[in-house]
Amino acid sequence: MVSKRWEAVRDGIEDYDMLCVLREAVTQAKNDNRAPEAVKHAEALLGERASTIGAFCGLDDDGMLPGQDGLPEVRRVANRRFETIQAFRRDLNTLLEALR
Repeated sequence: MVSKRWEAVRDGIEDYDMLCVLREAVTQAKNDNRAPEAVKHAEALLGERASTIGAFCGLDDDGMLPGQDGLPEVRRVANRRFETIQAFRRDLNTLLEALR
C-alpha cells in the first residue's frame, strides 16, 4: 500500500516531467514557427501558473494549519488546491496536444 505522501511525490515528479516536455515542445514550435497562440499560452503556463502550483508545497496564508475553522477548513483549502492542480494538468495536456 502506498501512502498519500508517496502518491504526492510521484505526482510532483510526473508534473515536473510534463512541464519539461512542454518546455521542449514550445522550443520546437518556436523553431518551426508554428502554433503561436499555443506557444503564448504554454509560456504563461510555464511561468506564473507553474509558480502558483509550486507555492502549494510550502506554508502560506491559505489555511495550511488548522485555524479558527479547524480541520474542515483545511480540507476545503486542500480541495480547492487539488481542483487548481487538476485544471493546470488539463491545460498542460491540451497545450501539449496543440504543440505536437
